[in-house]
Amino acid sequence: MREVTDKAITHSRGLYKYDAASWLHGSPETDALSDFVDVHAYRASTPAEADALYASDWAANKQLLIGEFGANMTATVVERAAAYQEVKALIEHDPRCVGGLAWTIYDTGTDTESMYGLYDENRQPRQDIADVFATFPTTR
Repeated sequence: MREVTDKAITHSRGLYKYDAASWLHGSPETDALSDFVDVHAYRASTPAEADALYASDWAANKQLLIGEFGANMTATVVERAAAYQEVKALIEHDPRCVGGLAWTIYDTGTDTESMYGLYDENRQPRQDIADVFATFPTTR
């Protein structure tokens, strides 16, 4: 695909239910073929873990994109804001991290486990996370 479209390729992997070792080791076989590393961060991930990704053979010299992150409505307001702060810290920690994509702009379901939206059912910003998200870097 890269040769045909001249576009960077990656695959996105979500390991939010697993431990840090699983997140770090990911999918070396396909990550080695990717032009950048794309991870989902639905659990607390630290800058040290991102450094370990950068140091791995399969991710060396590649940029990192946090392809999905968020916290659903089963978490407290404090926990949700902290989850966004943790992702912001990952992005700001190293210029090789080019950003993060919040999951999702609005809720995709009506149960609290499906409610990840930056906006509520009335399309109003959820201030606990919207305020933090507004401080994310917009350029690299």
